[in-house]
Amino acid sequence: MTTAGQKIVDAHQHVWRIGRHDYPWLAPELAIHRDYGLADLRPLLGDIDATVLVQASPTAVETRWLIDVALSSEGLVRGVVGWVDLAARDADAAIAELATHAIVKGVRPMIGFIEETGWILRQELAPALEALAHHGLRLDIAARPRHLPLLRELAQRHPSLALVIDHGAKPAIAAGAFEPWARDIARVARETRCFCKLSGLTTEARADWRDDTVQCLIVQCLHT
Repeated sequence: MTTAGQKIVDAHQHVWRIGRHDYPWLAPELAIHRDYGLADLRPLLGDIDATVLVQASPTAVETRWLIDVALSSEGLVRGVVGWVDLAARDADAAIAELATHAIVKGVRPMIGFIEETGWILRQELAPALEALAHHGLRLDIAARPRHLPLLRELAQRHPSLALVIDHGAKPAIAAGAFEPWARDIARVARETRCFCKLSGLTTEARADWRDDTVQCLIVQCLHT
């Protein structure tokens, strides 16, 4: 429920252009293997006033394109979460340049596709994470349940960096694996200042999911 004059912002939307061939996860057999743009989104917005575009490809080209889409959206897109190679030697400079674009609100490494669970805690990433904090940008974390135990240490190392968990860390809803996800996300809620986005939860459920399938998971996330 919103009060008069209050805006509703959807904090996580993707658009993509498959002709660039830089979406390693977007297999041709998937039903969503086609271009998606704001024209696809606008008829579905309902009471939503604005949205945030989030990267779906680990490339700087994607980020530049998202910025262009946002700036030509006539106010629909109020923020972009882009991508930077956090391990690159010039990551701090790339982050500083992104921060010159007011529409850019953060960056997102695609850690769900990185085999090494503890990758985000690598020491060589620390300067880039500090640069994000310095420029007031957020770190979106495309986490899986295996990453949740790391977030307490990440938050302790970088107390001024705003951390955002995407998709509720993708609990294994279809398999009914509520634990250890529930325990770990509850601990993140108690011991860190992480934010949590709910979008994408139902993609982890079976095709015949109902509201009560995800209700308890949403309640758990809302405490984060």
